[in-house]
Amino acid sequence: PDCIEILGVTNGGSTDESNQGVIALKQTLESHVDQIVTAVLKPRRIDNFTVGERVFNVNVLNMFNPSNILTLNVKATLTLFELKFDRLIKGELVLPVLYHPYPPSDLPCDAWFTIVNVSDQDVRFEIGVELAPDVQNFVKVEVLSRFSNSPLVGGVSISGHGFIEVRVRAYPIVNIRIPRESSYLTNNDGVTFGKLLVATKQINEDDSVQRDAKNIPIRGFIVESPTFSISPKNILFKTAWSAPEIDGEKCDIDDKESPNHAGGKLASKPEANLQATKDLKDWPAQRDTIVIVNHSDQLPLLFKVQIEGPMELSAKDIINISPLDENGCGTVDANQKCQLEISLVDLTAVVSEDIKIHIFDLQSLLNQKKTVFVSIESDTREHH
Repeated sequence: PDCIEILGVTNGGSTDESNQGVIALKQTLESHVDQIVTAVLKPRRIDNFTVGERVFNVNVLNMFNPSNILTLNVKATLTLFELKFDRLIKGELVLPVLYHPYPPSDLPCDAWFTIVNVSDQDVRFEIGVELAPDVQNFVKVEVLSRFSNSPLVGGVSISGHGFIEVRVRAYPIVNIRIPRESSYLTNNDGVTFGKLLVATKQINEDDSVQRDAKNIPIRGFIVESPTFSISPKNILFKTAWSAPEIDGEKCDIDDKESPNHAGGKLASKPEANLQATKDLKDWPAQRDTIVIVNHSDQLPLLFKVQIEGPMELSAKDIINISPLDENGCGTVDANQKCQLEISLVDLTAVVSEDIKIHIFDLQSLLNQKKTVFVSIESDTREHH
């Protein structure tokens, strides 16, 4: 019958591989030689499938003597997995994006599907989750009733031709970061979280218990969540410029054709300009504060600060940031804030563009950074 497939033929302990995987239905058996035929029953090919014991006849015909027919009775006990699953995507349960290590909102990461009892009898089943080894340290998964949101624990019963809607919800484990060696978990194609195990128990006539199980792969997408925030994002400093008299004449710094003007700065008399600035006793100190907020209530934030300035000047000679260690790094404890003081060092500086203060999360897989823009405006005064 079509439901029985020949897998291989063994002659005297050696397998016949002459047809490279194609098993011929006609075989030659030498005298006084045993031959072992390996076959498998394909349940989906069985016509008129019914639950219970079935007998399938396999005939072995002697080609030299058509009257010599050997009949093999293949007995099989057929069972039916009484449950089917709806609302799966190509046989998988696909979850929405899971943000790690902590979700940016209260929106859950879950999906639901339906388990349908296709039989006339009540069916009792158990359902559980088996997470993949490389995922279980970063994600936890619960199986819930869709309507009550209560966990499906122990056995669950479905009446004949009834159904139940099952919700699968994933949570990030918030006290651990995904290390760089596991960054493949955040790829755009998604990752297999694990599998749902759905098992039924059937009691046979001889009181023996028969278990049937199905696996449903759980697939999802892990995205690194924002780990910190900063404020403000823009800082404005004002530098003091005076126009001293040089050789009995007042120098106009706005005159771009003046030989004493170079890029908005008095290149020929910097000492005179600096001295003039010191004379402006009423000029306020230029300082501001950046606040870094750690979003995690369990993990510290390790950050690094980098200053990007205009090409004509070194930004570190213009502004100072503290407190930081010698490498420009700092730490914000869990659920805490950190204040960085930004001070203008050179009150005479004139720059062609904003200075950028980049703050990096050193443990981020995405090299997360926030940027503060520091603008410097010049206020010109006459010096007498």
